[in-house]
Amino acid sequence: MPTWRGRPSVFLLTTFFLSMPLAASAQMTRVHRAAALDGVVVCFRARDLLITTTTGPCADYTPPRQVQVGATFLANGYTKTINVIVAQRVTQDMPELGVRAGQWICSAAETLKDLPLTDESGHTGTWLYIAHCQPID
Repeated sequence: MPTWRGRPSVFLLTTFFLSMPLAASAQMTRVHRAAALDGVVVCFRARDLLITTTTGPCADYTPPRQVQVGATFLANGYTKTINVIVAQRVTQDMPELGVRAGQWICSAAETLKDLPLTDESGHTGTWLYIAHCQPID
């Protein structure tokens, strides 16, 4: 399995959970704050490159002090303000991805359109991803 900074592929995990349509997961909810249980908050960017869309880690990323609505972070040369946080509870163990049933996965961004919540091709945006989070309403 590919790794990024010595961890199981966060990109693979992000793509797996956040590419599912929103309606397909009754366990998904919006929250006002999310705590990273392992202290890891990663940033992803999907961008349009003429004939294809690419997704990867953000450049020049500085995480927010807290992942909460109204907080800011730096990514790709821009200051972003968190206006939406989505939390999803995993419903079954997935040992190949290092995920257990009952675990929460969170994503945060400026808008819902920045999150890859639907199986749309051509999605673009910048978002934060927390593989082991505690949603706080």
